[in-house]
This record gives sequence, structure tokens and C-alpha cells, in this order.
Amino acid sequence: MKKALVVMFMLLLFIPRFSYGYEGGRANHLEAGLLYIRSADNFSTQSDLRIDTLGEKADRASFLVPVVLFNMSAGYGRTNTVYFRSDIEKGDDFGLSLGTVIALGENENMLDLSIGYVPFQEAWKNPYQTGGARQETDVARYSGKVRLSRIAGTPLVVRFKVARVAVDDDEIGRLYPSLAREGTVYKVSTDYRVEITPAFSVVPSLSYERGDLDGSSNSYDGYGAAIRLMYRHGPLLVMPVFLYSFDQYDTSHPLFGETREDNRFAVFVTAKISGLFDTPGLYGKILSGYVARDSNIDFCDSEGIFAGLTVGYRF
Repeated sequence: MKKALVVMFMLLLFIPRFSYGYEGGRANHLEAGLLYIRSADNFSTQSDLRIDTLGEKADRASFLVPVVLFNMSAGYGRTNTVYFRSDIEKGDDFGLSLGTVIALGENENMLDLSIGYVPFQEAWKNPYQTGGARQETDVARYSGKVRLSRIAGTPLVVRFKVARVAVDDDEIGRLYPSLAREGTVYKVSTDYRVEITPAFSVVPSLSYERGDLDGSSNSYDGYGAAIRLMYRHGPLLVMPVFLYSFDQYDTSHPLFGETREDNRFAVFVTAKISGLFDTPGLYGKILSGYVARDSNIDFCDSEGIFAGLTVGYRF
């Protein structure tokens, strides 16, 4: 079970760093289903245990992955909420969040404060090892997040996140200190929802991320942009998302002799149907997408597609 979950979470790491956006409130839900994934990534622990050269591209692998999502919340005061939920954010990780949403004004300035933990993460102790079986190690990621929405009564949303990354056995970091992977990641992002018609909205997003890791060759500045479209017709909600980001690393990679630069692309489409079988609160989702990382270092290239179906219930 853990292996299957790791596959999904590692695939999500390919994706540029944006979220669909959590709007707060007191709606609880449970959601479960299956996701089909076909991906190739040399850094994923689902790639080949043994590689012969650093010029190899990862082989493709296919998996069926269980998906379980939830949000449990309770109100306090007149408008405030405390919640515990799972997240799958576009370009971020699967994670668990505990937080509160506080109303700072009447119909405006909603403050969301939370702490997060990403479970089940694994990495290769030395992803560049050739001629022998690579070994896995655990990765822990803890975060604090601040989200301000409905700023001055507008659809403007601003987010700030600080995440601490710890690798249990960072073998590659001991061999090459500039490739050490522990450290702190800072991210700021913003989006603004534009309502074209009552049924159709456009949400442009921008983000900046700083990976301040112990290894200078793994430290980076990341810049991203996304466009999310939302179309609602009766019980049907269709949401395509188009994303792009560029990551510029600080110093030359000691194994490849050049400074890494990554272009990331992604397209997602989600279709949600509410009121399944004439049951209020019951809904279904169809998910599909394509993600790719195109690096100037071929070893760092990755690609994946996924498609899935989930059923959920709001209460």
C-alpha cells in the first residue's frame, strides 16, 4: 500500500507548484477512487533499482493507485473554522493539514493558518549510483502555511509557505556536499479569479519558490504561471488547468559539469458531477492529465500521464 501511495506522490512532484485553491468554509467531505499512472522519472523510487550509466532515461512504468481524500471541519465563533484535511495540490505534495480559517472582516479578508506534514515520501539514497542496486531512504517534510483570501473584498488570494525537508540517509550529500538535499523551501503564490459569465471563470496564477538546500547544486529559484478555467453547467463542473514553471539552480552539477535548468509543463482536466443518483451531497470526478520536466541534463527529464475516477460525499 505504501509503495502505491509513493508512486502517486512522486508523480505529483513533477507538477509546477500551484493549488486549485481552498476556499475555507465548513463543508466536510470524504472521497475515494482509483488513479492510473504511467510515468518515467530517474529520481522516483519506482524507477529501476539498477542503472548502468547516467545517460540513461528512465523506463516507463504503469500503476493503479488508490486515492483517499477528506476534509473534516468544525465552526467556532460566528464565522471561524478549524479543519483537518488531506491535500493534493497541483505542483505540491500530497499532505495532511491542520489549521484554522479566521474571518478578519465582514465578507472579506479571510486568514487561513495551518501546519502540514507530507507522509510516505521516499527517495534514493544515491539516485546517481550506477552498476549496483540503488537503495531507498525516507524523506520527511513539515510546513507552515499562511493564506489570505477575499482581500479587500476582491477575489485576490495570496499564499506563503515554509517547508523543512529532512532526508534520513542522504548518501549522495555525503559523497558530494553540493548535492545535499536537506534544507528549507519558501514559496509565495497568488491568484485572482475573473468571472467572465455566471457559468465561466478564469483564474490566472503566479508563483515564486526558493529552495534553500544544504547543497548549492540542488538549491534553486523557481518561477511559475498557470491558467485555470472553470465552467459550470447545472450539476457539471469542468476545470482544465494549464501550467508552466522554470527552475534555475545555483551552481554547476558536480556529475554533469553544467548548471541544471528545468522547464516543467502540465495539463490537467477535472470533471465533477454533483447529485449522483439524485442523492444530495454525492458526487463523482473524472481526472486526467499530462506532466513533463524538460531539463538541460537528460538524466533529470521526466514524464507522466494519469487518469482516474473518484466518488465523494459532502456532508
